[in-house]
Amino acid sequence: MVSPELNNRKKLFIILAAVAASLLLFAFLFVSYFGNLNQKNDYSYIISSVPSPNIYNHSGRYLPLFEDISASVFSVSEYWYPNETKPYETNEYFDSGLGNVISRNRIVKYFEEKHEGKYDVRQENLSINELQRYINPNVRTPLIVLNRSSLDQPDELDWNIAEVLIGIKELEQKLVFHSYWYGNNYEVSFDDFEKLQSGSSAQPGVYKKHSFLVVQPKNLKQKVDEVKLRSISAYPDRLPVMTKLNPYFKDYLIVKGSNFRLANNLTEKYFAKLVDSTDFESQFPAFFKIRAYIYMAQMLAREGKLDEALEYTNKAMAMNKELNKPMGNGWNGFEFHGDKRKEEFVGVTQFPYFFAAEIYMKKGDYEKASENYQKVVDMAPDYEDAVRKLNIAKAIIQNK
Repeated sequence: MVSPELNNRKKLFIILAAVAASLLLFAFLFVSYFGNLNQKNDYSYIISSVPSPNIYNHSGRYLPLFEDISASVFSVSEYWYPNETKPYETNEYFDSGLGNVISRNRIVKYFEEKHEGKYDVRQENLSINELQRYINPNVRTPLIVLNRSSLDQPDELDWNIAEVLIGIKELEQKLVFHSYWYGNNYEVSFDDFEKLQSGSSAQPGVYKKHSFLVVQPKNLKQKVDEVKLRSISAYPDRLPVMTKLNPYFKDYLIVKGSNFRLANNLTEKYFAKLVDSTDFESQFPAFFKIRAYIYMAQMLAREGKLDEALEYTNKAMAMNKELNKPMGNGWNGFEFHGDKRKEEFVGVTQFPYFFAAEIYMKKGDYEKASENYQKVVDMAPDYEDAVRKLNIAKAIIQNK
């Protein structure tokens, strides 16, 4: 017979062993949990074969795309249904110059109107940790997101550019975008993405939910299977000129956005910063110099400084030639719709003439307004606004 004392020792041993095992288990779970808070996941996936229309490859089917939002929408729709999206029609739908308000709702409306019945389009609030729901080999769904134009954009400027999220690099803490302005496979750190979404209020390592546009075919499984069967080549390497020009375009986009938002003080401030940049004259592409000068002219015209505004349109006209030609810095030139209609208009844009005509109309100089509108119509006969205003100017001249 076992003595009571021995039984008690056994019971005590069992209890102590159980307590020790519990403590070890608790310690393991504690270390695992809190260790993983700082441990970076090694998940990495980039969706292949997503088209990247951008300012660095502005030719071919991408030629009519002049806005980041039309380029992003074209990118996603062309990815799911190759060769079925009309680029000129897409650009016109989002042309802010025609009075279109650019918003997520307008993107949803575009897919409903132009691709009726093909897509399920919705806005979803997702944190960075939830993006794997779509950026993965089984669903392969690129997401459209509206970001601030850069980390330099002032908080008071309510202005966004559209970009397409194609990849996640967890170990490097980076997201990968196709950006109309910054080029293909443009990488942004998790923390910087939060700043692009939330401005200066963003806190490092704190990843909130943000709005993404999910665009998926209604027959998603079938389309994903088709995508998997495509002949896929690697994305082209990012061009050195993309990195070289990115600082210029960050200021340019603030000029563009502040002009659109009628924030005259910001337009003037960042225009001066842009043109004073090192090597601006030799490095920044002439097509976008012209547009920057036009934005400045528009700002001055709003302030009633019409003669000063004309000085900027005249500067724009002076450089309006051979815009489609490459530059020595690796820039490939910027082709645009209608280049080859007439030999004399190859590499020339109508923008300076249109805005000069607008200013002359305000000055009451209808002859010069008519002359400049006529140049626009000669270059772009289907530019309806220019045709209409040319007829108005001519009618005023005739009735004098």
